[in-house]
Amino acid sequence: MSKVREIIKQKFGQRHGYRRIACSVNLSISTISYYATKIKQAGLAVWPLPEDLSDADLNHKLFGDPKKERKATQAAQVDWDKVHKELSRKGVTRQLVWREHAESNPKFMSYAQFCLYYRRYQKALERPVMRQTYKSGEKCFVDYAGTMMSFVDPVTGEIIKAQVFVGSLGASSYTYVEASRSQKEQDWTNSTKRMFEYWGGVPAEIIPDNLRAGVKKADRYDPELNPVYAEFCRYYNVAILPARTASPRDKATVESAVGFVTRQVLAPLRDKQFYSLGELNKAIWERLEVLNRGSFQKKKTSRRALFEELDRLALQPLPPIPYAYADWKKVKINIDYHFTYDDHNYSVPYIYCGQHMMVRATAKTIECLLNNERIVVHVRSYHKYGYTTLEAHMPKSHQEKAKWTLETIAEWAKKIGPNTVQLLNSIVKGKDFAQQGLRPCLGILRLSKSYGNERLEKASQQALLIGMTRYPETKNMLKNNLENEPLESIAHPPPRHQNIRGSEYYQELSVKGVLSC
Repeated sequence: MSKVREIIKQKFGQRHGYRRIACSVNLSISTISYYATKIKQAGLAVWPLPEDLSDADLNHKLFGDPKKERKATQAAQVDWDKVHKELSRKGVTRQLVWREHAESNPKFMSYAQFCLYYRRYQKALERPVMRQTYKSGEKCFVDYAGTMMSFVDPVTGEIIKAQVFVGSLGASSYTYVEASRSQKEQDWTNSTKRMFEYWGGVPAEIIPDNLRAGVKKADRYDPELNPVYAEFCRYYNVAILPARTASPRDKATVESAVGFVTRQVLAPLRDKQFYSLGELNKAIWERLEVLNRGSFQKKKTSRRALFEELDRLALQPLPPIPYAYADWKKVKINIDYHFTYDDHNYSVPYIYCGQHMMVRATAKTIECLLNNERIVVHVRSYHKYGYTTLEAHMPKSHQEKAKWTLETIAEWAKKIGPNTVQLLNSIVKGKDFAQQGLRPCLGILRLSKSYGNERLEKASQQALLIGMTRYPETKNMLKNNLENEPLESIAHPPPRHQNIRGSEYYQELSVKGVLSC
């Protein structure tokens, strides 16, 4: 527009002729004549021009396009808020909405113009984006890639899908990638642990997505974290700041990293066959080194170089002992002062019967906690339906009862005498299982408290001689003072009388055929 302004100045301000103006602005005389006519028609044949007249306004006054003005008028008449709302409905497309407008107005704008104006409307809706700057070692962003990889089980031939974990540091964009079997909390936690080990340190903050493995309940202001993931981050002294729901810009660094990983790490491996998760990860880590050592498109450096320069020394050191994954479960203490975890029963002090506690289980230990205070730690047992019981957890009466075993009973019997020992051995041998003889043996030994060791030893001798090796028989012998009686009187059969039929009666009936099998 500078030449048009110069033409107006020289023609209508300085009153120069067309030839002189043409030489001055390097245009033909006919072009100067055309511009002069347009200027007069637009009512701009004055100098100086108004100060608030911009080049765009000047151009519009001189060369205004009636067709474009008509389209702009049509665009202004369209309810773009309604169009935007309609397009959010399932199955509704831009072409469908445009066709509905065009059917009611034959002179409606073209489909291309409709899309152009709608894009302008969308752009007006977008809020300004604040560019984030990250301090060294401060933040890391973690997420799963949308693309999954796979490997073949060499035994079954089954194709197993694998999730792809991606983590990226904010300052250097140094990236870690690995495949895992699932997005469950154990895989998520262990992937994060191996990411720290790959970097050789721990950042101050983790910004994860709101997946269930990390965030139990999403909330913009106070999200509830998964207790396993929260414990993991306390162990590594790292803060968790989950991204807002449906706000990918909160973790733009990892979103960008996922794109690079998909194109430069996963895509080159798309046609390769893997037969284990380890083999798949080995190939991924080889491609990852290429990504981290490669130069940025718009920077004369690499992720690896920036990591060495910015992040490495700023990261917190790793703890001396790596984190061991622990599962958490809420349990109720049963009336027998045991709780059940993974089909095995573990004891706690009996005073906690009926209470609810949290169990923290690792591969080697079982911890029971009440109000975050550790109550007991057991060595983990994988024996199904078994019991792990500490004597200190039992009431005094139960402790006394639990002390009685075949060994302790044998020791007690030796103090009474050899006949008592032999009697107890006879009782145990007469049972299908040794433990079945525990209670009758204990009953016989307790007779010594009522009748004394000497009488019990004598009664045991008599019982062995006549084959009376049951607890009730020994008890009756002592009760009736029969341990010093002659063997004949003790073992004498009951008197026969007319009400006792005897074995001969049944033999006679069998011979006569009255009894049959």
